[in-house]
Amino acid sequence: GLERAEAAVFFPLDYLSTQASPLNYRLGEEDLIIHFDVEGLTAWVESASGNLLPSTMVYDWAWKNFFPESEIAGKE
Repeated sequence: GLERAEAAVFFPLDYLSTQASPLNYRLGEEDLIIHFDVEGLTAWVESASGNLLPSTMVYDWAWKNFFPESEIAGKE
C-alpha cells in the first residue's frame, strides 16, 4: 500500500501478479511506477522521476483499517 497526502492505494498481490512489471499507475494527480517481483513476492513504488517512495507490505484487512477510503488497484 501507498499513502500520499491526498490519497491512498492498495495493490493486492494477486492483481500485481497478473500485470506486467513495472506497472504505471495514476493516484490523484501523481504518476507512479509499481514494481513487482513475483518470485520474491516483493513490491515497491517509485515516483515518475524514479525516486523510491515509502510503501508498506500489509494484509488488505489491516490496510483498510487505517485507510478505509483507499483505492484498491484492479477494483476500478
